[in-house]
Amino acid sequence: MADFVGLKTLWRLRPAGPALDPWQRQRGFPVGPSGVSYGAPAPDGPPTPPLIPFGVAYDLDLVLVSDHPAWNMHEYAQLRTPEGPLWLCKDSRQADGSQELVVDLPPERLATLLPEVPLRRRAGPVAVDADLGPDRIDVSLAYTNHDGDAVRARYHGPPPRSPRRLRSGSAVEHSREQAMAALDLSHQDLGRGSIHIGGQPRALRRALGLVPMAVALRQGQGGLAVGDLRVEGDRMRFGDVAVPWQREGEDLVLRDPLRTLRWSFVDGELHSVTVHQFGRATPVFHAAFSPAIPDLRRPFDGTWAGRFVFDVGGQESHAVGRLEATSEGGVGRLDVIGERPWWVAERPLRCTVAGPHLRVDRVGG
Repeated sequence: MADFVGLKTLWRLRPAGPALDPWQRQRGFPVGPSGVSYGAPAPDGPPTPPLIPFGVAYDLDLVLVSDHPAWNMHEYAQLRTPEGPLWLCKDSRQADGSQELVVDLPPERLATLLPEVPLRRRAGPVAVDADLGPDRIDVSLAYTNHDGDAVRARYHGPPPRSPRRLRSGSAVEHSREQAMAALDLSHQDLGRGSIHIGGQPRALRRALGLVPMAVALRQGQGGLAVGDLRVEGDRMRFGDVAVPWQREGEDLVLRDPLRTLRWSFVDGELHSVTVHQFGRATPVFHAAFSPAIPDLRRPFDGTWAGRFVFDVGGQESHAVGRLEATSEGGVGRLDVIGERPWWVAERPLRCTVAGPHLRVDRVGG
């Protein structure tokens, strides 16, 4: 018998509007330098990014919520790439909401696919049979998950055509230890689905016992990731994966055919971060900081305070919060404290900079 998704979970799934209105945004986020007094000149070399941004958008994202004891949400997203569509299979652990990724790419290519996104990855075959019509879609996928279980999933129903009035979507518990994330859910429709895991059919959970949780979405997501980053010569290393970076004016830029990450600095202080994606004119993710975040490689006295705002999918002010920075013993620390919406407020981060090395950790909760 299917598990039910109750009122508490449905309340946490409710979308929200912008965290700021345009007047609040304009008035509350003036642009300018950090205002700190540094105790030493800037060291040689590029500034160390104090944050790890990420952003990705999907034209089609299919979500099933199963009753499996080890897994919760199963997400099948079609990513537009220069080589054609690529399907991402993401399964969320029941215990902690962590997402694990399976993609049909060679292991070395998968390692460099959005390396800033801290998901456990598995390279393996993904068989896809997709009939994507203008009024109905029918998608079947088969792959092996991270536990070694064969998975067969199917969604059939309308494509995501119904626009949502409130677009700021809840991340609920998913990836809560991996990122401070904001979602832009522009379109959504309900369909029907089925899933088999390890040869056994699994029931889909039902909202209040009525509606099976099978949803087709158009969505973009962005935010700040947990992880390690190190600037090494002309390479930027995320954990064990090193990718080339370049300097454009004072900006640090990571560019590949799929996406571009840009950290915009002035005099070593970070004013904004932006993520552009292949085939999309509007940035998938943009975060502005007011005032600019201090250069955390340099010593300064006291506690600096600032604000942040996230824009996702071209929609302004999906999330807001405050920033606090200190410097002691050659180490700079930046706390990122979300205020609105609640799913950002539940995921505070601490960013620690020591020379060319950045470490971002989830704190609290």
